Order: sequence, then structure tokens, then C-alpha cells
Amino acid sequence: MSARRTLAAVLACWLLAGCVSLPSSGPVTEVEAPDVPPSDAPADIVVRPPQPGESARDIVVHFLDAMEASPISPAVARKFLSEEAAAAWDPELGTIVYTAKSAPSGSSVVSVTLEGAARLDESGSWRGPPADSTLSFPVVREDGEWRIAQAPNALIVRDGWFTQRFSQVSIFYVDPSGEFLVPEPVYLPSGDQLATSLVRDLIAGPGPDLRDVERSFFPVSATVQPVLVDDEGRAEVALSGDPAQLTPRAAELLVAQLTWTLRQIPRIQFVDVTIGDQRLPISDVTPGEIPVIQGSEFNPSGVYAPAEPFALREGLLVTGPLQDPQPAPGPFGRLDLGLRSIAVDPRSERVAGVTRGGDRLLVAALDGPPSGRVEEVVRGATDLLQPGWDLAGRLWLVDRRAEGALVSVVVGDRVQEVPIRGITGRQVTEFVVSRDGSRLVAVVRTRARDVILQSRIRVGERTLRGTTARSLAFDEQTAPRVRDLSWSSPTSLLVLSPLSRGINEVRTLSVDGSPASGLPSGTTLRGNQQWLSGSPVEGETWYAVSVNPRSVLDAALTQYSPSLDGVDLRTLTYAG
Repeated sequence: MSARRTLAAVLACWLLAGCVSLPSSGPVTEVEAPDVPPSDAPADIVVRPPQPGESARDIVVHFLDAMEASPISPAVARKFLSEEAAAAWDPELGTIVYTAKSAPSGSSVVSVTLEGAARLDESGSWRGPPADSTLSFPVVREDGEWRIAQAPNALIVRDGWFTQRFSQVSIFYVDPSGEFLVPEPVYLPSGDQLATSLVRDLIAGPGPDLRDVERSFFPVSATVQPVLVDDEGRAEVALSGDPAQLTPRAAELLVAQLTWTLRQIPRIQFVDVTIGDQRLPISDVTPGEIPVIQGSEFNPSGVYAPAEPFALREGLLVTGPLQDPQPAPGPFGRLDLGLRSIAVDPRSERVAGVTRGGDRLLVAALDGPPSGRVEEVVRGATDLLQPGWDLAGRLWLVDRRAEGALVSVVVGDRVQEVPIRGITGRQVTEFVVSRDGSRLVAVVRTRARDVILQSRIRVGERTLRGTTARSLAFDEQTAPRVRDLSWSSPTSLLVLSPLSRGINEVRTLSVDGSPASGLPSGTTLRGNQQWLSGSPVEGETWYAVSVNPRSVLDAALTQYSPSLDGVDLRTLTYAG
């Protein structure tokens, strides 16, 4: 059985399922990694096998109905297929979710068109709309009854059924430097098999499209026994393989991947990891009782960034409580360098600033003497957007030139261009980079509407490259323009859009482009908000900023006008 088939265990076993919803309104909240919500199991659904004398169209409709058996099982659905088709059909290779389907049409080939359809691959990763939403089912007579001669290799289910039985969770891989984790959101069936499915995804590792973006420290040839969780919350993870092949550092990263991934199941408090019947030794941890908080130093949001925001007041960098910010100790807090935007690195060591003309980029230490060195990193740019740092110390830039955007990154003392198909050369209005450095998200303006695009960053020995930018689904019913965006978790964004004069909306958007990020989406704001300031760290407040009239709206939807004489609220930002 292929290790990448995370649905295999579910389609082969009976399981208890949890429940997750696709919310459409409510306040925006922030989470670091979505917990699987505890809930009652959905009702069992007993599906009917083929009945004598059913028409070809009935067979197709009832085949689709039969895939919604609960507990999940393809056994009855397989009975609607011809003998040859049943042997070839592999629903473990993906999932198709849809909102509604048309009435069947055709005779020798029966067609059904799906509305609101989206695909998931065999690992549970959301892949967006299928190339063709019309499914064709050739039918044949077998023993005097109609049967389907060929079916798509996927589980095909309605969205209501899907949201009751699948949860969006993250698989945590490791960045190329081996210094911090990178989360990948997936959808997996809830219930007792979830822990096993998560570990199988870890073993499978990232797909080939994420080569040089991230990696896994699980042995690729390993297998895992079903993960059992005892009454004390201890998950027993038994892997095949040779523990001697793991260096102490690799073992540490393997455990970090495992604890961050399994901590999303609330009842798991400890993990007991064995490889080849030997417990994995971890320093300073009781054997067999590795707490799920182990590996916190590999946090994809960073562990050094201060919780207080930064801003410019009368040209100087200030930080602290929004009502009473104080000058930062370094040069930017003491010297008016004519800055219009700032970015503090997530390790709270350096700060970058774009000058008012948008043509120069300055970098200095966040702390240190006021007379400390201020380095001019870029000169002669056209119109630099607010820059962004990642945990590796790279400083990301987008220059809005007449011929279109130029993406570049400052690594050490070098400025390197990073061509990204779909973003380079386009009209980019905003961009953000994830703290783990694996994602660059940009807003590209077109005549009809703004498009939100994401590129994954490949890290080579000497160069960085962006994958072809992929559009993140943004509801066509929302406003066509995007005013600003910011991180709300390592795998989700806040998006600010105008709905009408004096009314804006903040929505959440998952980095996989799916409609369900585990966060409420769609919060209406009254006012003239133009900017967002958010953070991927759980519990940190996000702000929506208006300059005319001068006000700040926080995550609790409490609007106030802080008495910040001289503070340029447009520059309000968090580290990273």
C-alpha cells in the first residue's frame, strides 16, 4: 500500500468521525495551528446497493449516493461498477467535493455536472476546481443489469457530508535549513484513524512540487502501526526502520514534526515513539513520555518576536502598547531618516525602512546606540512596497516599476532577483511573506478585480526561486478589490476589502485556497479602514487602521482613536 495514500486506512476501516463546519460569518480570530474540534460523531448512513431493473441513469445517481456511506466505506459503491471497473476503481487517489449536481443525461454514456466542485489529492491537499466539472460514466450491461464501466478514481461527495467527516489540519515539515517547521494544511477524515493518517502523511513527506521548499526527517521507507491513544493521552507511534540511521539532530527534528502535528488532536498530551522496537532517545525527556509541547523552538511563527506592534511617530520608530509607544533604542528610534514604511525582523534584531520616495531601503539594528550603523541596502528603486522578513534573516522586497513588479531578496550583503511567474511584471499592490520563508503572497490588480496569488519559495545552494504563482480562491461574491492583507496564522491570511462607502470586510483565507481554514470568515467593519496589521502568532491582536478619520479597530471590534500625536498609523506593524 502506498504511503502517500492517507485515505487508504479510512476507506478500508470503520471509524468514528468528528465534525467541522464551513462558517460564513462572525468575528475573525487567530490560531496558530487549528485544533480538531471535539464533537459528536455524525449519524451513520446506510446506503442501498443496486436494485434489479434500475436504469443506467439511476445506477449513476445511486453510485454517487453510495459514496456517502457513513462510516466511510466504498464497498457498496463498488457494486454499481462492472466487474472490470470495480477491480480498477481506486477511490484512495483523491476526493471531489461538490455543492450540487445536475440531473443525469445520456444513455450509453451518462453525464453529471457538479456545481461548486473542488479536488483534493491523495494526501488530502486542496487542489481547487477540477479541470472539468462534468463527469462521464460509460455504462454496460452485465448479467442483464446496467453497471458503470469506468469511474473517476476519487471519492465523490457533497460538501455537507464532507465537512461533517473531515477536518482541516496541518502536516509539519522542516525548512531546508533544518531550523524551523513549515505547516501544510490538509483535509483528513476525523475520528480514531486521524492520528494514524497524520503520521502516514509525515512519513510520505512533501510532494515533488515542494522539492527544495521543505523536507521531512521521517525515514521514507518506514511504515507505521495504527496509532493508539490511551486514557492518559499518550499516543503510541511505532515506526519500522533502523534508529541508528538517525543522527541526534535528525531525531530531534523528527520528534518536533510529530509533536506539532499530533498536538492538533486535543486528547493527545504525550507521544511514545519507537523505531524498530527501540524507543527514540530524546535528551531531558522521560522515555515514552515526550510531551506534545516538545519542539517549541521550531515554531514556524518564531519564538523571539515581541508581542507589541511597531510604528513611526514623527519619523522615528516606536514600539510598546498602542496607547503609549516608546522610541526604539536603535538608530531608527533616534534619527529621522525620512521613512514611510518599516519591517522588523521576527528575531527582533534588525529593522528595515523604505524612504518616503520609495527609492531607498535602509537597514539598522533594532537595539544598540542611536549612532549605530545605518546601511543603505537599495538605492534607485522605483516604488518599494513595505518589505518583509523571514526567520532565516532574508529580507523580501517588491519594487513596483513601470514595467511591472520586481521581486527580490536581500541575503547577507547581496540583493538577488527572484523571478516568480504570475507576479513578476504584474501590477502588485500588496505582498506578504510567511515567517517560515516558504510562501510569498501578493495582490495583483487586474481590470476586473484583484487576484491573490501565492508562490512557494525554493531554496537552493546559492539562489532562491519562486514556483509559478497559484491563485488562492477568493469568493467572487465579495468586493473585487483588496485593500490590504496580513497573516492571521501560519496557514491563513486576513484580507481587507471595501464593500461600499464606509463599509469594509475582513475575511480569512487559507493558504491552500480552500474555503475552510478553520477560522470564521466575513466580518463587516464600519469605517474607512485602509490597512491591516496582524500576526501569525496565536493570541496577538490584529488591527484595522483608518487615517481619515483617524482610528484603530482591534480584533475585539473595539474602535477607538488613540491619542498618538504624530504617530503614522499607516506604518503600524508587528515584527516579522
